Amino acid sequence: MIVGQQLPPGALITEGQLIERLNLGRTPVREAMQRLAWEGLIEVRPRAGIKVTDLRPADFVKVLNLRVLLEPQLVAAAVRNATPKSRGQLAPVRYAMVGAERENDLGAFMRSDKHFDSYLMDAADDVFLRQTLAPLQTHSRRFWYRFVARSSLKETVRLHLPVIDACLAGNETAAVSAMQALLAGMLATADGVLQKSA
Repeated sequence: MIVGQQLPPGALITEGQLIERLNLGRTPVREAMQRLAWEGLIEVRPRAGIKVTDLRPADFVKVLNLRVLLEPQLVAAAVRNATPKSRGQLAPVRYAMVGAERENDLGAFMRSDKHFDSYLMDAADDVFLRQTLAPLQTHSRRFWYRFVARSSLKETVRLHLPVIDACLAGNETAAVSAMQALLAGMLATADGVLQKSA
């Protein structure tokens, strides 16, 4: 709900409203709130409720600068560790991503992108990369959805497909190169958002 702007930046909500909206108990909602606060997606304000953190274009660039350093390592490890069976999980992800672009369905793209990130995390089998990158990827999706999604879905998919294809082929060098190109494209987009906001 935060990434997809159903809870937009700056929104205020109470724990009780979340419990009712999600139809969950108090304990899982509180655990989720602790995690989201740790990841910097919400601010818990005693006796005032929960505030969804604001989005600043400069932070989009900072998040991507970290991803540029780490995600080539992630994709390299994922390709090295993948089995033919695990690579089979990628074909449906690719199909879903292409379908999302064809239908101009931002939600479907974000779901397929999340599945791809999860695949890379699982295949890489590196708990430290997972713990570091998962929040950064969530922030990236949130920024992308807020600032550029409607104008850049086709380009975003075009940058993702070579990474997926290299992973499917088990080509580590090509996967790293494609990931670097993907992140460079995202960083250029984030720089453009920052310039417009200046």
